[in-house]
Amino acid sequence: MIITLMNHYTRHWISKASLLVALGAVSCTLAAQESNTNNTSIAPNPVNDNVTLNFQDADIHAVINTVSQITGKNFIVDPRVKGKVTLVSGKDMSPDMIYQVFLSILDVHNIVAVESGGMTKLIPKAIAKQTPTPTTFGESAESGDQQITEVYQLKFGSVRDIVPILKPLLPPTSHFAAHGPTNTIIITDSASNIRRVLGIVEKLDQQEPVGDTHIIYLRHAQAENIVGLLNDLVTSYIKSGDPKANQFKISIQAHEETNALVIHAQDEQMKVIRKVVDQLDIRRAQVYVEAIIAEIREDRLGQLGISWEGTNVNSNGQVSGGTEYDIGSGGLKLGFLSGFITSLTGDRVPEFQLILHALRTDNEANVLSTPNLLTLDNEEAEIRVAQEVPFITGQFTTNVTSTQPIPPAAGAPGVNPIVNPFQTIERKDVGLILKIKPQINEGNTVRLEISEELSNISPTRVAGAADLITNKRTVQSTVIVDDGQTIVLGGLILDDLSNTVDGVLGLSNVPFIGGLFRNKQKKKSKINLMLFIKPSIVRSQSDLFGFTERKYGAMRDLQIEASSRSEYLIKDLQPTVMPPLDGSEEVTPLNDQIEKKKWWQSDVEAQHDCGYLGDISNLCNGTGDVTNQ
Repeated sequence: MIITLMNHYTRHWISKASLLVALGAVSCTLAAQESNTNNTSIAPNPVNDNVTLNFQDADIHAVINTVSQITGKNFIVDPRVKGKVTLVSGKDMSPDMIYQVFLSILDVHNIVAVESGGMTKLIPKAIAKQTPTPTTFGESAESGDQQITEVYQLKFGSVRDIVPILKPLLPPTSHFAAHGPTNTIIITDSASNIRRVLGIVEKLDQQEPVGDTHIIYLRHAQAENIVGLLNDLVTSYIKSGDPKANQFKISIQAHEETNALVIHAQDEQMKVIRKVVDQLDIRRAQVYVEAIIAEIREDRLGQLGISWEGTNVNSNGQVSGGTEYDIGSGGLKLGFLSGFITSLTGDRVPEFQLILHALRTDNEANVLSTPNLLTLDNEEAEIRVAQEVPFITGQFTTNVTSTQPIPPAAGAPGVNPIVNPFQTIERKDVGLILKIKPQINEGNTVRLEISEELSNISPTRVAGAADLITNKRTVQSTVIVDDGQTIVLGGLILDDLSNTVDGVLGLSNVPFIGGLFRNKQKKKSKINLMLFIKPSIVRSQSDLFGFTERKYGAMRDLQIEASSRSEYLIKDLQPTVMPPLDGSEEVTPLNDQIEKKKWWQSDVEAQHDCGYLGDISNLCNGTGDVTNQ
């Protein structure tokens, strides 16, 4: 069926006969009355018939009447409903589709359809929000342009955040309100628009990501050091622009008492954080630094070289040979030792012990200190053996008038000022200060930042000096050394002046002739400060135990040697000796070890090497031994 409605200015050109012929051609029973220009009526059609509608400037009341006949709906039309309707359709539509098109036509003309008791009210939109309309509560809004009221309660979000977003999406003729206590919004509008708005609300009304609180106990790293790095990573992640970054706020704090990290984050974020923490919380390698600080007179420096070549051992255990480098020629010298020195007899001598033994047995050398430092990788270690010496930094004098009357002397005033002098003093460390900062690199090399200061108070007073005079020698250097290699720093020369007077007691002080019985000697010598440093990388607990056992064993050996050479008045009274370390073997008796000592060792050093040196303990296995002569 084709229904075409036109206004009365067009219809009078179409004759009744032509219209009947056209309707007869399509087997239609629709009749048009020429005398009625404002109403159109058609015969009822079956519900399942499809109809093609075309309106051209038709009166809206005629359209309402046509739709009522097609759909079977009853309409109550408000007197204020007026207008002309134009609709162009090129396909057949079912009655339900025609009614949806009709609602769209009403929406264009600011007219709404309100269902009420089996009737449909057609009223202007301006008064629709005060008219009772069908109300739904949190249900999916129907499609179409009929007027409804939706009451929707937010599940997660707040209405205060939603209202500014929804207001621009609703027309002025709609009604929109928010109820804060119940977190509910109320909308009165067309069903299609409410459906669109609720779709947006459902996208915005999402549950915020919920995170859990996790505690990570660190084994090696410091919590206060890691928390700063982790917070920087979180800040960079937020600034990256990832939409997921701002969904949840990550909190990372350090608990210093338990050395733990307290983290509040989502599970996905926690996986990333835990992976970073696992890579940072590792056992850091350590560096064990052995050092020898000694003063050597310049005339003896030529006998102590950087690389030793043993050529002959005499009956007294002395070695004659040569050196490759002379470290006494002046200036700052730097040399390396390879760890062991091999003589022509086949002995592999640990060079660090050889140097220490040679310096201790040389009357022209003064071993100032043999410090041992153990520090973490990239952490500074310091040893300070010094005195706090007061130095005068300022002197002041103030005049204070006495409040007590003083009897005036003859010709003197009655009040005398009181002089109040005072001094400001600053205490400074005078002695030995050694600072070393190691950094372990790839390939078992160690980068050392070395700072050494040796100072002492000059025994002589200089004329015109306001205070004490200190002699200070400092060296700062940065070197790269292999693991177990010894580095030598030398060249800090100090002039030593000494005056010696020898004479016959009594006669040397006789005037005029005392010089005949007196001998004066002035000696000037140069003293070179040498620094030997040997870093060893400690990566495992066994390595650390080896160094600890070595030092502990040396102290225990001294006690054993002292007790074996002492006699006590009370029988069976023996001094307390330090017990062996857990896991270490009992030391072989001293007399058995003396037979295997090397030419460069004392009795205690021989026992110490054979029982506690670990990797060089093979020196006491019978190969290359030098018997005590």
